[in-house]
Amino acid sequence: MAISPAPTRSAIFNADYTNLGEYVTDDSRVPYFNPVDSDSMIEPGELVLIAWAGAEQVMLAQAAIFPGETGMLLRYFVVDLPCTLSADVIIGDILTWDYTDGELALDADVTNGYTAGIAIWNFDPVHQPAPALGVDSNDRAICGTTASTKVRIMGSPGVSTTKGTITGLPL
Repeated sequence: MAISPAPTRSAIFNADYTNLGEYVTDDSRVPYFNPVDSDSMIEPGELVLIAWAGAEQVMLAQAAIFPGETGMLLRYFVVDLPCTLSADVIIGDILTWDYTDGELALDADVTNGYTAGIAIWNFDPVHQPAPALGVDSNDRAICGTTASTKVRIMGSPGVSTTKGTITGLPL
């Protein structure tokens, strides 16, 4: 921390000292440039594995990002995604994005993908009481079953585990 003598405060309108930094925004969004020579766009709501801070992390595209354009990736998100589940998913379970099939699945069922987020209950506080899919033997909410076509996950900023040939896109 810089040590500076305390300036005299302006008594009328403005302080007579400069700011060290200017607040821009919080840390929930990261700009991403889709290279001009990219052969595909990043779809709105797509999970994107990014090489970030020395590790690979999952973020969510806020909107479409076409080749040669810059868009925003969300570090913190809750999203409903397509899924194929081989067993019940309990609140708090970690789900994996199956890159080959383009859907969420249990980690054991994925050979080419990455951890996507944490299963949460599809709870709408506006329309209470919200129906649950049920509870397991420990009274924890079931967030998805083998009949589910979508499941809700909460992003988990941090290192994502990869399987198969997946590598994070460079920022």
